[in-house]
Amino acid sequence: MCEYLRIVALCRLRRGCTARMKMWKATAFLFVTTYIGICRSQLKPGCEKAELHACGEDYMVYSNSTRMPEPDEPEFEAICELFREQVACTLNFAQRCLQDGIPRVVALVSMEAAGDDFEAACTEGTDEHAMLRNSVKCMNAVGTKLNRCFDGLRDGLGESLASSQGIRTIHYACCTYNTFMDCIERSLDGCEPGSKAKDYLNTVMDRTYGQMLSLVCGRYTRGSTHCLDLPKLPPYMGPKRNLIDMLIEIASAFKNVNN
Repeated sequence: MCEYLRIVALCRLRRGCTARMKMWKATAFLFVTTYIGICRSQLKPGCEKAELHACGEDYMVYSNSTRMPEPDEPEFEAICELFREQVACTLNFAQRCLQDGIPRVVALVSMEAAGDDFEAACTEGTDEHAMLRNSVKCMNAVGTKLNRCFDGLRDGLGESLASSQGIRTIHYACCTYNTFMDCIERSLDGCEPGSKAKDYLNTVMDRTYGQMLSLVCGRYTRGSTHCLDLPKLPPYMGPKRNLIDMLIEIASAFKNVNN
């Protein structure tokens, strides 16, 4: 089942599916929600989550800051190098420390996508670099709002994972992500005509986070009434958490038949 999810995820994240891959995509949700306990999320011996936290996550642009250097600024290459180091560190942690299973697949595929995206965005002459150059002024102008959106994402995912309604972890996580993307788009509504800021952030977040969730969200999509019908959870009062760490924990719920 984990191999099915890996193939489906790669198909989506690499933007190219053969007919056979599309068939696998159609069956992935059934496998994920039927086979209980096949994939486990435990760390390998000698590994600690602190290693993941030490990697950092500034590559989740605006999650820990309110501004990104523009391509013509001297700090731009330095931030690109930081992104590369953090993604490589997180990818290395997933490869070394996560047991074989869905959470490991989710982490590997998401971080490979993040690495590809940021390498392209940091390389002059690519479409991704042109999109970033077109977008960054507007994103920086509303950087405080974007940062608050990430705060809401962390709190919502924290609520999902801490909830006593554990069988609905996936439902709450999907709806939290939907709310987060609505927040991102609202924050960018004032961008000048022709700005690609929404496209840029939608693409980055979708390939790092959203597409993995979409494999199991089912009816809990943006704009659906199903999210509105979920009981409200108590506010998350815990410490600030690493977003990839939370994605790994959420992925461990993929195996639960009730999610």
